[in-house]
Amino acid sequence: MPSPRHSSRLRGALALAAALLAPASAFAGSLLALDFETALSSAVSTTDGLGTVDAFMGSPGRALSATGRVSTGRIPVSNTEADLAKLTVGFDIHVATLAPVRVTLASFDASGQRTGARTTVVAPPVAGAYYRFSVDLDKTEQLDGTFDPLAPSIEFTFAADTTLRIDNLSYTAPSFYVSPTGSDSADGRTAATAFATPQHAANVSRPGDVILLMDGTYVSPGHPDISDVPADTINSPLWRPWWVEKTGGNVTIKNSGTPAAWIVLRAHPGHRPVLFNAEGWHGVRFGLTAAYVEVRGLKIQG
Repeated sequence: MPSPRHSSRLRGALALAAALLAPASAFAGSLLALDFETALSSAVSTTDGLGTVDAFMGSPGRALSATGRVSTGRIPVSNTEADLAKLTVGFDIHVATLAPVRVTLASFDASGQRTGARTTVVAPPVAGAYYRFSVDLDKTEQLDGTFDPLAPSIEFTFAADTTLRIDNLSYTAPSFYVSPTGSDSADGRTAATAFATPQHAANVSRPGDVILLMDGTYVSPGHPDISDVPADTINSPLWRPWWVEKTGGNVTIKNSGTPAAWIVLRAHPGHRPVLFNAEGWHGVRFGLTAAYVEVRGLKIQG
């Protein structure tokens, strides 16, 4: 009798999706971004004086789905980053009932031979709804063989004692580096050619880009004294956007990622960057058009 814990590979759909993806360059950030369908817009939107608050409801249909185990099969990846701490796999996961999910990444050489795999376990906090995880590969464990981050193809597998749905699968490497000793006229593509300000990196970021902030203190350009600004200016729908724009802050993120290719602003692995803002507020701000943005590992002081 066939086991109910069958494996679903959906190779045809994934082959089509992979064929639509041009190989990423060495500095592309997004090595892989699969949503298995047209990107879904936010399902609920409410507006107040400060902007728009969105509620993402997950996939309306197409996703990797099976009971017990789902696997992407081998997917071509062009990657030149060997540091596991700088490689991240992200995914939206939906479980029918609460259960831990084992995530495995296997690498394959040019001949299609498996070289090794790494694995970890994630615990969705809720059943019946999508929840997004981001896992840095250095936080995974060696499963077998030797996982090669530079391998030409990777297979992603998800297993649990429940029905799984996997959507918006991403695999990323760094796009830009930022250092207080850098220069915004540099290309920002390596630690040696880092940008000087998080703001410049945010301005040039695109979907799937990962920005790494290196050790040091990033100082806000400063703010005018709020007591010098008339109350009707601060509260006016006409003047408030201008005032907020002019008051500075460490970084304002205006660009948007996509459901399968988030923009990420994070600390460089092993570094402890500090965003210093003398006024102690809006160290990191999100513009009205920003969405699918992740910020993590930063210390905001002020």
